[in-house]
Amino acid sequence: MMNRLMTKLMCYAVLAAPCAFATGSGQEATPEKDIPLTTSSDVARRAFQGGLENIENQQSKRAHVDFRSAVRADSNFALAHLFLAYDNGNPAEEKAELQKARTLAANASKPEQMLVEWMAGSREGKMVPAISALNDVTSAYPEDKFLLFLAGRWMVQQQNYEGAQRFLERAVTIDPNYPAALNELAYAYAGNRIFDKAFEALDKYAKLLPGEPNTQDSYGEISLKAGRFEQAVEHYKKALEYDSTFVWSQVGLGDSYMLMGKEQQARAEYAKAAAMAPSDGDRLTWQLQSALTYMFAHQHESADDAFTKVAEEASSLHIGKQEAMAHRLMSAYDPDLPGFLRHTADAESALKTRSDISKSDRDQEMALLLKSRAVRAAEFGRTDMANESLKKLSQMAESIPDNVIQQANEGAQGGVLWVQKKYAEAIPHLEEDQGNPLSAARLLQAYRESGDSYRADSRAIRLNSYYEPTLDDYLARQLLNGKQRKK
Repeated sequence: MMNRLMTKLMCYAVLAAPCAFATGSGQEATPEKDIPLTTSSDVARRAFQGGLENIENQQSKRAHVDFRSAVRADSNFALAHLFLAYDNGNPAEEKAELQKARTLAANASKPEQMLVEWMAGSREGKMVPAISALNDVTSAYPEDKFLLFLAGRWMVQQQNYEGAQRFLERAVTIDPNYPAALNELAYAYAGNRIFDKAFEALDKYAKLLPGEPNTQDSYGEISLKAGRFEQAVEHYKKALEYDSTFVWSQVGLGDSYMLMGKEQQARAEYAKAAAMAPSDGDRLTWQLQSALTYMFAHQHESADDAFTKVAEEASSLHIGKQEAMAHRLMSAYDPDLPGFLRHTADAESALKTRSDISKSDRDQEMALLLKSRAVRAAEFGRTDMANESLKKLSQMAESIPDNVIQQANEGAQGGVLWVQKKYAEAIPHLEEDQGNPLSAARLLQAYRESGDSYRADSRAIRLNSYYEPTLDDYLARQLLNGKQRKK
């Protein structure tokens, strides 16, 4: 059954279907069948199509090479600029390319304009017009499986797994052998804890693309989520045998070893990933993961040193998102009030002063910071700060239909009530954020304190069937003291 938060969000995004891009020149595509490409350059068109294929295969680095070739061949090609910004780890380049796509879209076709409004708008934090544009373009091109794939992937990134599942199942209905949709559908199923269907989708995906590294990488990532760590390592290593530069599998090895309790080996794998990172932002993100291994090893001072090093380098490079993330993570576990206050202030400062962060990333990271700040302030007895943070986060959730922000708000509201031992009031809020392991752990305890042992036992089983290489996963284990959450 769809919960009330998902129902609210799906009111913004009605289900339609995806988008195939026309292969003819200019704007001569068949109406309501293919989205036209406004370019007169055959070279640009071929490069652009190659980039889309690489997106489908999760080869973002190769895709960006193709899109750069497309804009060199036709600097006025709006969609080439738009997709050059897609999954781009360089915040400055992403921002510049989105601005170019916005400007050039005025001379492009109407469906191209809708794509720009959706994809650029979602990164700029303009969620209502972005979702409206998504609805419009999918309604206009209801048999476009690539557009459905993009929409489903976006919802997976939004952690709206039920919405993602609907889009992606539609794409697979149109083409049962569409590899990209099958791959992304596996992540939607995994997010909904339907692992049998997730692995079934991956089996089909792997048969369609033998030798493609991402097939093994996806097996690795979903095996990790299911707690099958040894299996995850095998698949990640197989992906790297297919392509030694497939950095996502290198990161996956680090994630797997961290969850297996092999923290030193995890750091070695993260170091390899950082060495071949496509951008400084990606490199710093993986160095944050490396710093997290010290928390999993209960070496908090070493974790402080590693997180601080990342924060300082991010600050020197003017990479605000990772700077804010480093301070937010430290604020979430610092045992002393002064340290908590310092780190939460530094995180907020980075988000407010750095100009390189997209509006979407800034809003989401601010929501996560306010969530952590509210609950920890309540733990420290700073009711004033907790209430102020809840108010700000509630206002964000009211104005921005972003699933990450909506869930952060619910988790914060429930978390503060949980700290105050108002368990019955906390439960409905925590249920809306139960995909987060820390909120799920609090929910489990709230069930127990409310005398609902059946739902508490069900929650314990659910927690033990899904793993994440995150600080919240670690904190959830510590909260439950290892009694109901497995190491």
